[in-house]
Parts: sequence; structure tokens; C-alpha cells
Amino acid sequence: MRPSAAGRAQPGRAGACLPNAAPLLSLSALKMLFIIRWAELKIFLFLNKLKSIFKLLYFVLISCINY
Repeated sequence: MRPSAAGRAQPGRAGACLPNAAPLLSLSALKMLFIIRWAELKIFLFLNKLKSIFKLLYFVLISCINY
């Protein structure tokens, strides 16, 4: 079977086989994306703080053992 003409590139029409440009994100999708990015940032900052606390505890533990 031959592919349909719509699926093939046509000479002289450079972008004929490409779909239309994606529509702009809706407001609710943008809000959801913002919430996800905000949550990722908060989780990253929390993990950084947790890492700092564990480094401090490790330093205190090593200091107590060496003392």
C-alpha cells in the first residue's frame, strides 16, 4: 500500500508534512507547571538543609569520638 499524499513531503511545500504548531498552554496548565516547579524547588531546598544538618551532626559525632 502506498502512503497517503498527506503523510508525504511535497516538493515546494517545506513544512507540509509537519503538524500545526502546538497551541499555547492554557492558564490551568501553566498554573500546574508553576506549582510543580515551586514544589521541586522547595524539595531541593529542604534536602539541602537536611544535608547540612547531617554534615553538622557528623562533625559533632567525629569531634566527640576524637575528644
